[in-house]
Amino acid sequence: MGGGVSKGMQAGVKTASPAELQQAVGGLDAAEKAKLLDALKVDDVPKAPTSITVYYWGPTVMNAYGRAIGIYLTLDQAGVKYDMKGPSDMPEGCAMAVPVIDIDGFCMGQCPAILVALGEMFQLSGKTPEEKMRCLQALEDMNDVFGERVKISEDAERKKKWFTYLDKKIQDKKWLAGTCEPTVADFHGVFAFETLKTKSVDFSEYPNMTKWWADIQAYPVVAKMYESLVDGRVMIPP
Repeated sequence: MGGGVSKGMQAGVKTASPAELQQAVGGLDAAEKAKLLDALKVDDVPKAPTSITVYYWGPTVMNAYGRAIGIYLTLDQAGVKYDMKGPSDMPEGCAMAVPVIDIDGFCMGQCPAILVALGEMFQLSGKTPEEKMRCLQALEDMNDVFGERVKISEDAERKKKWFTYLDKKIQDKKWLAGTCEPTVADFHGVFAFETLKTKSVDFSEYPNMTKWWADIQAYPVVAKMYESLVDGRVMIPP
C-alpha cells in the first residue's frame, strides 16, 4: 500500500503545475508543512565542501593570477573559503599540470573541467538545461579563444571570424550563457580576454563583446580582483 501511495504522489507532483502545488501546500497546517519539509531532507542533497585548496603558481609563487583566474573568480562568487598553494605542495600524481583543485581530499586538474565541476557544485553554470548547454559551449569557446590568441592577433581574417561569431552569439544577452548573472564561462572569459590584451587585440568594432567585456570587468568579484593588482601583481604573467 505504501508503495502505491508513493507512486501516486510522485505522479501527482510530476503532472501538477507550480500554481497547483503551491495551492496544495498552502492548504496544509503548520504541523503538516513541517512534516513535508522534514521528508524533503534527503541524504543525496549535495553538501557544501569543507576544504578547498587551489594549487597554482600564482599568486603565491609568481605575482600573477594566470590560468587560475576563472577558478578564483568562481570560488569568490560562490562565497566559499579556499587556500592557495604552489605546485610543490600539490599531492603527487593528481594531475599533469596546475591549476589543480583539491575539494575535501579529491584532486582534479584541467581548468575547463574544474570550472564545469565548480559551476555545477555552486550553481554557477545556469539553471535550465538550455542555460547549462549554453554555458558549456561558451566555456569551451573562451578556452578556444585563449588557445588561438596568437593567431587572432596576427591573422585579421581569423580575428574577424571569431569576433563576428562571438558578437552575434551574445546579441540581446548580457552574459555569455544568457543567464541573469555571470557563469563560469564569463569568469573563464576574463582569463581568455586578458591574454588577448597581452597581444594588443582590438575588438572595439564589435559592440556586443565590447559591452560584455566592460560589464564583466565591473562585476563585483572581478572588480575586486583588479583592485588587488598592487605591488607589481598582474593578471597574466609576462
